[in-house]
This record gives sequence, C-alpha cells and structure tokens, in this order.
Amino acid sequence: MHQIPILPRSSETNSGGHIGATALSVWFEEGCQAFIVHILPGFDFNYFMARTEQNFLREIFHGTEVSVRNYVHKIGNSSVSIGHQVWQNDQLCSEAISVVVYVSRESNKPAPLPDFVRETLQKHLKPEESDN
Repeated sequence: MHQIPILPRSSETNSGGHIGATALSVWFEEGCQAFIVHILPGFDFNYFMARTEQNFLREIFHGTEVSVRNYVHKIGNSSVSIGHQVWQNDQLCSEAISVVVYVSRESNKPAPLPDFVRETLQKHLKPEESDN
C-alpha cells in the first residue's frame, strides 16, 4: 500500500473537536493523486473522480498525524477504483473507495486505459483477505 502523511488542520476540525467528514474527501483526493504519481511516474494520467464511498469507523482528531493509505481496488475499462484507509494512532478510522475515470487529452473524453497503465495497476491490486 502507498501512504501519505497528513497533519489534520484546525480548519478541518468541527465543533465536536474532531475532524469533519468533508475533510476526508480532500484527503482521499490527495492520496489518489500521490498514489497515481508514485506508481505511474512521468505519465500524465488525466482523470476525473466520478464517485467516492466512505465508511467512518472512528473519530479523527486535530493535532495528530494521520496516514492515508492507498491501493488499487478494481480495474475497469476506462476506470480504476482506488481504495483508501485513514489511520491515526495505529487505528483504522475510515475506509473509502474512489472511482476515477481516465480521460484522453486529445478528445477530452473517457478512454480505455493504456495497456502499460493496466499492467502497472494490476501490480498494486490489494490481495483479497484470506478466509483462514
């Protein structure tokens, strides 16, 4: 899994003293961008985020760094589902799946993933958890 550190900002803290839900969408986008740049260095992966599903498991607090961990969840024809996990103090706090759609620079429309991109993404698929 690829991960990026984020220090929660005071502007992301709600009146209850924990990080508001809207901040996580920004963190997932940051994680997605960093992950793509990391696994496809030098390739201009033009995309738009089509959907994000989030599950909130624990409160996240201001002032303590979090780790946003990213991986490939599923590969489609022109889309990729990126999985995200937010960890703070060694506890899983949130999980999400973001669907990003690859867009051709020439047509400015969704396009099939290039073969080498698909091959690279395959290497970063998260293995299914064992039933053992």
